[in-house]
Amino acid sequence: MGPFRVWLQYAWIPGLAMSRALGDVLAHHDGVWEFISSQEAVDIIAQYDTAEEACRQLVDEAYQRWLTEEEGVVDDITAVVVKFVHPT
Repeated sequence: MGPFRVWLQYAWIPGLAMSRALGDVLAHHDGVWEFISSQEAVDIIAQYDTAEEACRQLVDEAYQRWLTEEEGVVDDITAVVVKFVHPT
């Protein structure tokens, strides 16, 4: 079921989906999405002019929330921000 995964031999946690590009049904609450909703992510990103700055701020916010909520434990955090420009 789902993509092929690499599993830790003696652990019952979602394995790493090596072939996924975006999304993971079983582990969709990791990284950025554990403590930040989609709307919050949009709100954070909307404050910045460049995709690079927006991405950095989103990752920084996710990192800080992990530190606070999980008492110093932080999951891997990866984000890609794409800025769409409406032609005038």
